[in-house]
Amino acid sequence: MDKTKSKLYITNIKNIAVEKDFYRVDRKEDEFYWEHYYAENIEQIIFTTFKKLISVCTLSSDNSFVLDDKLKLNLAKIICSQLLRTKKAREEYFKIGKITTDSVIKKVEKEYKSLFNEEMISYLDSYDYNKKLNREISLPIINDENRLKKFINFLLQRCWVVFKNVNAKKGPIVTSDHPVIYYDILTKRTDWGKNGLGRSKTSIFFPINHKLIIGLYTKDMYYNEMSKYDNRMLVIDDIPFFMKLNRLQYEQCHRQVYFSFK
Repeated sequence: MDKTKSKLYITNIKNIAVEKDFYRVDRKEDEFYWEHYYAENIEQIIFTTFKKLISVCTLSSDNSFVLDDKLKLNLAKIICSQLLRTKKAREEYFKIGKITTDSVIKKVEKEYKSLFNEEMISYLDSYDYNKKLNREISLPIINDENRLKKFINFLLQRCWVVFKNVNAKKGPIVTSDHPVIYYDILTKRTDWGKNGLGRSKTSIFFPINHKLIIGLYTKDMYYNEMSKYDNRMLVIDDIPFFMKLNRLQYEQCHRQVYFSFK
């Protein structure tokens, strides 16, 4: 489903969520450094992690423990990566970078203009914080090891619940080009401005396949009700529950939502 065109269409999985040179950079000796980084640190754990979780959930009954520490750590790494490196995330970084850059330039011009010659002033006036520059700057920041550890720790401190959709054939769980859902339980908003990994009212959802989706809640959310289900799988026979999550996926995605017709 393409929400910019309000169009539903069928295509091969090879044709979606792909953009040429999305991680290509010029400021490193290896222009494909970040392609290799994600291949080695994220892509290689996705298949085995998803496969293990799906297998455990397939063999488990309602309210069973399905998540151990290692599985959660790998899932936390994947969730952080899928939250920070998407097209939508990059556009958010660009907005912040552009606003910050313009503000700094105006401040510098105002305070030091008398010290600048015409060439310096012309350089500041024509400075272009473009999307290519934003990519060069943002990729090292979002993949900073200490920063990622902090974000992963935020996730691991939450209550993790796996929801299994028993009506997946009638109403499958969808994913998108920005699959990690932020949802403020008070304002009902999904935008980044009102949500965050460390915010106490932000719930987080991450789809695994058409049958499984993970919910992450802070300990005090819903009067600590979700704590009793920490690390467990709940079998849900409630189509509206998953349709709401699908609507949130559509609402917060960059452009496209994906689902299978199986």
